Amino acid sequence: VLGGGLWALGSILYIVMLRGIESVWGEQSVDTGTLQRAWFWQGVLALLLVDLLHYWFHRLLHSVPALWRVHAVHHGDRSYDAATSLRFHPAETALHAAAIYFLFRLAGIGDEIGLALAAFLTLWNVLQHGNFRSPARLSAIARIFFVTPDLHRTHHARDLGLRDKNFGLVFTLWDRLFGTFSPVADPTTAVGVEGFDASEDVLENLVAPFARAR
Repeated sequence: VLGGGLWALGSILYIVMLRGIESVWGEQSVDTGTLQRAWFWQGVLALLLVDLLHYWFHRLLHSVPALWRVHAVHHGDRSYDAATSLRFHPAETALHAAAIYFLFRLAGIGDEIGLALAAFLTLWNVLQHGNFRSPARLSAIARIFFVTPDLHRTHHARDLGLRDKNFGLVFTLWDRLFGTFSPVADPTTAVGVEGFDASEDVLENLVAPFARAR
C-alpha cells in the first residue's frame, strides 16, 4: 500500500511537471537521421544512456544532504524485497523521470523506444529488489555484467561503506569504471538507515525529508 501510494503520487507529480516542460520545450527534437529509424541501435543507445544517467543521478542523491533525505525514504525500508522497489519519495520519482525525459529529447530517442524501456526498467527494478536467490554459479557470472539483486542489496546495507557502492541500475560497467563497485556482502548484513525508522504511513514518508532536516 505504501509503495503504491508513493509511486502514484510520484507519477502524478511527474505528469504535472511534464506538461510544464513541454509547454516550454515545445515539439522540438534533435534530428538524428538514420538513428531514429534504426530501432534496435536506438534501444541499445537509450539503455546505455539511461543507465549512465541513473548512475550519476543516484550518486548525487547520496552526496547532497537535501537529496539524501529524500532518497532515504527508499533506503529506510528495513526489509529488502519487491515492495522496496516502489518505495520512493514522489519528488525523487518525478525528478528522475524528468531527467530521463530531457535526455531522450536531447538524444532524439523516439517515444516508442522510451515506453518500451520504461516498461523494461520497471520490471528490472522489481526483480532487482526481489528477496530471492539464484544458483550461485549463474549469479556469479551474471554480476560480472549486471547489477543483480545480491549486488543491489549490498548497496542497501546500513554500513555506510557499502551503501556508497553499487550505484548502477542495470550494468556494473559504471561502478567498475568509476571505482564504486563492491562485491556481494554477507546476506545477513542489516539493511536500512541507522536512526531512520521507516514508517508504513504514506503521509509520514512524504514529510520525512523535512522532518529529518529539522
